[in-house]
Amino acid sequence: MEKIGYSVYLSERVNELLEEGTLSEIFDLVDKDLRDEWVATPPQDSATRESIYYTLHALSLLRIKLETVVAQVRFPSLGDNYDV
Repeated sequence: MEKIGYSVYLSERVNELLEEGTLSEIFDLVDKDLRDEWVATPPQDSATRESIYYTLHALSLLRIKLETVVAQVRFPSLGDNYDV
């Protein structure tokens, strides 16, 4: 199997999940749960609020990484120009 930064199989599978909406739906559900938890957390509980913030940020980074895996198959030259 040809390598373009990531295996073609991995990139194609992630692409399928993104296109069918499965991953997007899961990301949206987790994002909503975290935001709801953040809203329900008292402002004085800064440790919990900070933890939720960092978890939301990590979720965002994961989404970006998955989109990057797909982009490297669609546009192989991107992997040469960007370090994600």
